[in-house]
Amino acid sequence: MGDRLITPATRKGCLLLYYLAVEDRPVPRQELAELLWGGPRAPNLRQELHTLMALDGAQTWLEAGAEVVLQGTSDLRAFRQRAVARDFDAALACVGSRPGGPMAMPVLLEGVDASSVPPYEDWLQVERERFQGEVRDVLQEYPEELEVAGRAGVAVDVLQRLLASDPLNETAHRAVMRLELRRGRFQTALAQYDRCRKVLHQHLGVEPLPETQELARNVTRARDVEALPEMAAVGVPRMPAALLRPPVLVGRERAWASMERAWRDRKTIFLSGPPGAGKTRLMLDFAQQGRPTCSCRGSPATARFPTPAPTGRSG
Repeated sequence: MGDRLITPATRKGCLLLYYLAVEDRPVPRQELAELLWGGPRAPNLRQELHTLMALDGAQTWLEAGAEVVLQGTSDLRAFRQRAVARDFDAALACVGSRPGGPMAMPVLLEGVDASSVPPYEDWLQVERERFQGEVRDVLQEYPEELEVAGRAGVAVDVLQRLLASDPLNETAHRAVMRLELRRGRFQTALAQYDRCRKVLHQHLGVEPLPETQELARNVTRARDVEALPEMAAVGVPRMPAALLRPPVLVGRERAWASMERAWRDRKTIFLSGPPGAGKTRLMLDFAQQGRPTCSCRGSPATARFPTPAPTGRSG
């Protein structure tokens, strides 16, 4: 209806137009009669359509043949089109739920009361739940694109908007934790885990999933690496930045600090442990920090006489 305000004369007329706008398809007359009057009472529908067609310019936006069609567009249609095109920011703008806006989940046809028309009220409830599910889907997928674009802060805001309406969404809690971990905001990530754990216990009486608990442990390890008191006390350099981001070199902080002290004091360093414990990677990462080294390879047959490797470096 362009920039013109259309005001139907009756409440049933408003409900009829709302239904046509949400369904966004040609609707048989019998369907409208049963929905709004509880049966195929065509005279009531004919009178209502006659009243609507008398509105200013109705011939340009309403067709009332065997099927009734509302011409034009709507915020709901625009939202769905942009969501399908993965233009998530524009989709959320259509329903007033962009990052930085109100945290409340938008409600389809907010304020419309159809309690006196039970079939219509049932339909409206189903459509409201469907619409909010579609909004949640957008809020779930949008952060991935924001993260790729380097907009982690906005991604967190979108996820928090999702959690405001769906606090039991453990996937969203993990996504916030992971983003905050990547940003080096360890305490914020752990606070998110604590909120997740509390809401799950309160509403479902369960603990977070193992993968959520493991992520929390990784955050704690990364935090401890970032501010290891023992290393700070002796002025030992921290582990390389590459190891402070996921995947974290787990359980090697104290070993690294001991190796730093031994190297500084010109002592011999021995690494021992079961196969697959990560000794080789720890040794190679330590040696690659600008230290003069010589790499030698050995086998059980030549254990007493290791041979310098062709790729070795000597200071």
